Amino acid sequence: MTVRGATPAGIAAIAILAYALCDLAHEILGHGLATLLPLGVRAVSVSTVGLSTTVSSPIVAAAGPLVNLVLSFVLLLAWSSVASPSWRYFAWLFGSVNAFNATAYFLYSAILGSGDWAVVFDALSPTRAWRPWIGLAGLGLYGVAVRVSLLAMRRLITAGVVAERNADRYCTRSYWIGGALLTLGAVFNPVGPLLILTSGAATGFGAMMGLLILPVLLRRKDLQADPEKELLQIGRGWLVAGALAAVVFVGVFGPGVALPRSKDVSQSRDGPRPDPESPSPGEGTRLERPCCSSLLSLLSLSSLLLFSLFSRGGGCRGSGEEGRGDEGLGWGRCCPGGISPAGSPVAREDLELRQTARTMPRWTRTRERPEGQAKSR
Repeated sequence: MTVRGATPAGIAAIAILAYALCDLAHEILGHGLATLLPLGVRAVSVSTVGLSTTVSSPIVAAAGPLVNLVLSFVLLLAWSSVASPSWRYFAWLFGSVNAFNATAYFLYSAILGSGDWAVVFDALSPTRAWRPWIGLAGLGLYGVAVRVSLLAMRRLITAGVVAERNADRYCTRSYWIGGALLTLGAVFNPVGPLLILTSGAATGFGAMMGLLILPVLLRRKDLQADPEKELLQIGRGWLVAGALAAVVFVGVFGPGVALPRSKDVSQSRDGPRPDPESPSPGEGTRLERPCCSSLLSLLSLSSLLLFSLFSRGGGCRGSGEEGRGDEGLGWGRCCPGGISPAGSPVAREDLELRQTARTMPRWTRTRERPEGQAKSR
């Protein structure tokens, strides 16, 4: 006999919220906010598989797992008798996936030699020196995370929030639905198809393996609770929040969100203009995480959606827009692809400039703006 409890749609909605918020907190609250520190690191774009930055930084890399570790303390709300059953269940799942993600990163970096902690420890010591010890530490810490999650689930069962007979399927369904969400979000990543496996599937199914271990451990415990009692009811608000989170996570952050760029440094009397042949800010970037709160975060997800819609600009996209044309050597209007019309005064002037620039040292390739033309953005 199966005790009736939360609907499959409700369990799926909370799983989607927990996994999506865990991943985005890692990227935005962790890596993203760390780039605001005076480290000389600028964020270029963010997606479900990582935050792309101009250069690599151990501090920025460590910030992601540390944020997950801090958010794992949300697990304590599972012991609260003040919160409603649905919030206590969400606190358990959200805190658990953050704890699993934070501790699994040690194992990931130790086994594969990549990932956030690999960036940190490679800056401190040779790879062969830290990988065995960090692997052992990660294994122990992951065991602690599973233990704490188990205690929280037992508390939910004894309090009647979750029926003992339903605990197994809640864990397994959350595991498969959340893992599928992270993998699907990685399918559209702007970096490469390999990250579907090394980031989406590795995090969604590998790092969260603790959810499949919990049912085995629960069977070994003699829980003194009514197996027929369950107070968990997941309302429509959770369903709407889960659906919105899935759309934003896969549809917006899956392909990646280009972050606003600071204005290029222009030629002035006090300083030189950047090399026109240097790569654009989006080239040669480092992906900080190769492998991503509560219903209050529904508002933040909505704001992130609006933010992404207004931050996809930058650069010349067609004729009539002002921007750098012909590798940033010319000023004025440019056509699709950044090339001026053949035979136009701007094209002839650009050709003369390039011919002259070949005979000049790179650091002297500057150009005065023709009068009456605006500076490109």
